Amino acid sequence: VNAFFTGLTCFVLAKRSNPKKWVNLGNNSIKKMQKWALNSPSNCLHKLLLLKAEKAVFLGYREKAIEKFKQAIMFAQKHGFLHEEALANERLGLFLVEIEKNELGCKRLAHAMELYQKWGAQAKYLHVREQLETLSHAT
Repeated sequence: VNAFFTGLTCFVLAKRSNPKKWVNLGNNSIKKMQKWALNSPSNCLHKLLLLKAEKAVFLGYREKAIEKFKQAIMFAQKHGFLHEEALANERLGLFLVEIEKNELGCKRLAHAMELYQKWGAQAKYLHVREQLETLSHAT
């Protein structure tokens, strides 16, 4: 779990400062997750795909990022990882908004919000709802 969240954080931080350092750390997380995904794909493949999506976002590979996000969502859903399905939808939604695909992004964020609520993560539900409200006022 630590490698997964470390990797996600590193690829987001790489867009802000010291990209080489953060991408190297993110790549280390991908390497660890690749090993684990080989041994336990039902537990780890969706995490690996989400890390690869975030790396593709950093590298500017929009279509690849969208594809990896969608694959991560599909595998998380298939194997019952509601919270990580929600997280992948949230990250995809934010990325779509970032690349000015607001309608699609808001749909993904709304779905993430529903999943967080279903999972019982009230704080995340409220956080995503606030993001959606902010986006709806901006458009």
